Order: sequence, then C-alpha cells, then structure tokens
Amino acid sequence: MNKFLPSALAIGLLALASCSKTPQVTITLDGFTDSTVVVAHTTVYGYLNSHGDNDPLIQWDTLTAQNSAITLTPADSTSIYAIVPMQSPGENLRILVSPDDRMNIRMKFSEGAVSYTTEGTPVADAINDYITMTSGIKARIKEAQTNPETTEELFDSLFTALEEKTFGWTKKYTGNPAIALYIQNLQPDTIVEQYDLISKGLQDSDVAPLLKAAYDKAKRYAEVQKAKENIREGVDAPDFTLPDNEGKAFTFSSLRGRWAVLDFWGTWCGWCVKGIPDMKEAQAKHADKCQFVSIDCGDSHEKWMEALEKHQMPWTHVYVPADCPTGANPGVLYAVQGYPTKIIVDPDGKIAKIVVGESPEFYEALDQLVK
Repeated sequence: MNKFLPSALAIGLLALASCSKTPQVTITLDGFTDSTVVVAHTTVYGYLNSHGDNDPLIQWDTLTAQNSAITLTPADSTSIYAIVPMQSPGENLRILVSPDDRMNIRMKFSEGAVSYTTEGTPVADAINDYITMTSGIKARIKEAQTNPETTEELFDSLFTALEEKTFGWTKKYTGNPAIALYIQNLQPDTIVEQYDLISKGLQDSDVAPLLKAAYDKAKRYAEVQKAKENIREGVDAPDFTLPDNEGKAFTFSSLRGRWAVLDFWGTWCGWCVKGIPDMKEAQAKHADKCQFVSIDCGDSHEKWMEALEKHQMPWTHVYVPADCPTGANPGVLYAVQGYPTKIIVDPDGKIAKIVVGESPEFYEALDQLVK
C-alpha cells in the first residue's frame, strides 16, 4: 500500500496548488469603522459605451467585509473595476482585472483619507507603482481644489507635474495593460505623438480599444482646437454630408437660401433632452423661414432612432457614425466642445450665432435674426 503514497501525495499537492491559484480578488480594509464597499465593474466595451451610472452595461454590488476582508471572483472577461469605500465615497480605486487574476487590494483609512496598495499581478504591481509615484502631487491637487485662493497658474503647474509623472510611468510600463487606465492623464498632443510607443505590445490585447479610444479622442481634440481658429460669427459655415433617419444622405449646403439651425446633441446629454420642448416651440414658430437640423453625436444608431420615435421632433435629423472620419465630422468642423451647441446660419451660409448649452440666449437670438 505504501507504494501508492507518493502518487496520492503528489495528487494532493497538485490539488492544493490548483486551489491556491483559483482566480480571486481580495480586498482588505484597515482603519475603517464602516466596512461597506461599493464595487462596480464593466467590460472594456461597457466602459467605452456606457452612459451614466445606471447604464445596464455596469454591474453594481454593495458588499460588507467579513473579518476586514472581501473576496471577489473576477468576471468572465477582462473588466474595469471601481472600488468605493462607503466611509469615504469621494475616494475610489480603478483597476483592471482579468478572468484568471489572483490579486490583493489593501485599503487603508487614516486621517480622513483612503490609500491603496495593489499586488499580485503585473497590472496590479504597475498600478501600485503609479499610485506611489503620483500620490504626492494628487494630494496637492486635491488640496488646491478645496482652496478658493488657488490660482489658475498653480492648477496648471500641478496638472503639468501630474502629466510628467504619468508620462514617466508609461515609459516604464510600455506593454502593460494598466496604461489604459491612466493614458487620459496625458495631454492630448502627447497621446497623439506617443501613441505608437504607448500601445506597443498591446495592439491585440483586451485593452487595445481603450488605447485607441484615447488616441481618437486626443486627435479629435487637436482637430477641434485647430477648427476653433476658423469658427466664429460671420465666417462661412462648413459643409458636411451625413445620413438622415431614413438612411438618405443629407448635405447641409442644400439649405442655402434659408436660415438654418444646427443643433448638436445626444440622448446621453440631459440638458439636450430637457430642451426638446423649447426646441419644438421655436421650430414651430420659425418653420416657414428656418430649417432645423439636429446632429446626434455619441449615440448608438439604435438609441438615436429610439429617441426620435419617443420625442417626435418634426425637423431634419442626421447621425454621426462612430467611424466617421475626423475631417467629415461636423462636431470637429464646428469645434463643438459642449452639448448642446446650437448654431444659427444665415441664408448666405454664414454663421450668425453660436450658443453653447441650453440657454435662453439661443431662442432670443433666433427671434431677433429670423423675422
């Protein structure tokens, strides 16, 4: 019988080794009197496409620590987790977790603030290093934000220092997926210039869409800044062609000879939706002389069509596809930086008024111009 012991022992050790590698995220609390933690997570797709905390793409759990610890089983696909202690809801840790990860997170509450330590995977180690490198400057930024005497120059210097530390960290961890969590802390021109270096080794990874989205956003920002030099009242309104809600191509210059209103909006924009009744009233008032054109930005085609069915807005509606080239995107051409943005264009095709936000200023200007 003894001759079977080595095999049985080996099997037992193998089973123990297998158990020890079971995917798991352990959150340990230190110094907390409230042991409740809110954990939200979503896939990379969900992170890029969710709109608001109530979006079904985000899963939420409220958990209570047992013996100062919480244990989570990672999601079935690479996901971004946000961990928020209820004792200090203004603090949160974002971390990237893969299905096979075994990771430890320590949250310490001291002197009214929360600090984090992460370990167990290359991503966790890189995040821990980023936290260590930037904790000092982030503390100074937080302090400056609560000080009413903080100058704009100080803010600029602090955020420049944060970018420098972030860029130094990205050079150290080129190829580590954790970069996707912090790339937005770089200046847009830095992202555009360094994208190939930053994304090296990650082009086919789970986080590649996050890096590409950051690059596209940075490139769009650069193009918008460039367009701002040419977008002002009195200049020619850029032409564009987009699909309308019937699938037909709509070209803005086809309205030449009439007043026109360009309404940049999205269903995710609360003020855009709130302003629809006033837009309906204004459109009905000026329908004989002015053509309204609503340009949906940032929605899926399905959500856009659902909104049109729900709100029944009786004017032209066009949609900016996700793959719309930067040079053909009217949001870029018109240097749109806030939603809603409403632009009044005169019959000669020149910009007569630009109003950012849902404001009475737009309706007053429309009444004065279109008589």
